[in-house]
Amino acid sequence: INWMRYKRLLEIQTMVNSQIFTMSLLKEKYHIISLGYFDNLIKFALEETFMEIDTEILTNVNTSKNIGSCITLVIITPIVIYCANSGDSRTILIKNSVGIPLSKDHKPEDYIEKQRIENDCGFVNHNRVNGRLATSRALGDFCYKKCIDRTTMVTAFPDVSITERNNEYAKKVMGGLD
Repeated sequence: INWMRYKRLLEIQTMVNSQIFTMSLLKEKYHIISLGYFDNLIKFALEETFMEIDTEILTNVNTSKNIGSCITLVIITPIVIYCANSGDSRTILIKNSVGIPLSKDHKPEDYIEKQRIENDCGFVNHNRVNGRLATSRALGDFCYKKCIDRTTMVTAFPDVSITERNNEYAKKVMGGLD
């Protein structure tokens, strides 16, 4: 893989840094807490990046079409926490010794996931895509993808959560793999 192609992540970091500066300035000067515009821009960039990475893997990695991986990515700023997740990896925020989910598992039996799988001529059997794969979103697993987009049986398209930070939140975010 040509890692320079992942400059998109650097672009996201630049957007986040810009957001921190702008939001800090607006919060200080105008008492504005959050700006949905920046959140949507970063959310879109994360979604596009996951899809680009999936395409990159398909075109540049010599691997079996049956191999895949879940992915979760967290960007922590002084103002918000962005969590992009595709698959059944889990990310939680620790607040007062209690875990708060930042991501959700993408299980084939979930209504929205099952609908997408069936719309792409697949099926869910024993809570698995086509009776085999236990997650409905992942990088790779190209044997379940006719193309790289968000409507295939198994897609890399992430859910992105945006959690506003406050003084009560601990400084720990934990990710885990299934």
